[in-house]
Amino acid sequence: MPFKNLSSTEETKKSLHDWAERISSAKSIVVAGAGATGIELAGELGQEYASTGKKEITLVCDQDLPLADKFRRDVRETAKKELENLKVKVITNAKVAASAPSSTTLTLTQTTPSDGTKTTTLQADLLIPTYGVTPNTSFLPPSMLDARGFVKQTSYLRAEGHDAIFVVGDAGNLQTPQGVHADQQVVHVVKLIEARLLARDQDQGQGQAAAAPAAPEYKPDGKILFAATLGRNRGTGQFGGWKLWSWLVWFMKGRHLGTNHAVDFVKGERTAMQKDW
Repeated sequence: MPFKNLSSTEETKKSLHDWAERISSAKSIVVAGAGATGIELAGELGQEYASTGKKEITLVCDQDLPLADKFRRDVRETAKKELENLKVKVITNAKVAASAPSSTTLTLTQTTPSDGTKTTTLQADLLIPTYGVTPNTSFLPPSMLDARGFVKQTSYLRAEGHDAIFVVGDAGNLQTPQGVHADQQVVHVVKLIEARLLARDQDQGQGQAAAAPAAPEYKPDGKILFAATLGRNRGTGQFGGWKLWSWLVWFMKGRHLGTNHAVDFVKGERTAMQKDW
């Protein structure tokens, strides 16, 4: 998949370059999956190709609107409207049911209240799947994983039943896989590890195991914090119960997509969300 790290940096880079070449040569592209990744990719392709008439770009989403139904409906409606403004065709209530690797014909199952479920076909030079998150956990014992393959994660950000194994980010099952959640978990786990190391120092020479961490439990923040770019100049998002203005999404995210903080990330001087940690 184009959005997963592969076995090495070089292999991942090669895969991304291969996908870029396939996108460049395709005249019609279908993006299957209308979550954050799907709508942002469709927006970029729409801005570059569909809005200028160079390529046909189609987004397939499995509900009546893009994004999950946990988001405000007007946020989801804005996502659809902005994509259509970029000349992206949005097919709703549908899933890509089958696709042969070398075939240009995609089979869709589409469900509507009036027609029920029906099967249709769609012609495309390239299919880009953007649905589902597959955690990179296959190297772990099955006993550590839940039914979906995520690590069973405690409120102290440890693997369940393993006091010395910490878990943060998309591999864990405590929160949905989002960058903002990974960021919050990383900041908190630093406190837990620091407390553990201090306890170990105090117990050195006494032949005792490290004491339980003094840091508090991690309490997941249930507040929605989400922003998606839709082309170079537009976007939508939600903070708590509030819909974010398009210009604010552009200002906070769209104009740089995080690249302005890349150097500080590498130096360890900040996280995605916190300047001073």
